[in-house]
Amino acid sequence: MVNIIAFLIAGGFFYAGFWLFGLAFQVPENLAGLVFFAGILVNLFALAIPMNIMGRRN
Repeated sequence: MVNIIAFLIAGGFFYAGFWLFGLAFQVPENLAGLVFFAGILVNLFALAIPMNIMGRRN
């Protein structure tokens, strides 16, 4: 059950990262790079959840 919850949370972060990628083209130009970089960080965090947390539970 914990693996399913962690998977859903990681999936939410992963899709939020893609949303930030798209949002980077709609914000003012001086914030676009920061929003895009935030999307990269959120996607990295989403990938770190299954690699570190879910891999050690079994």
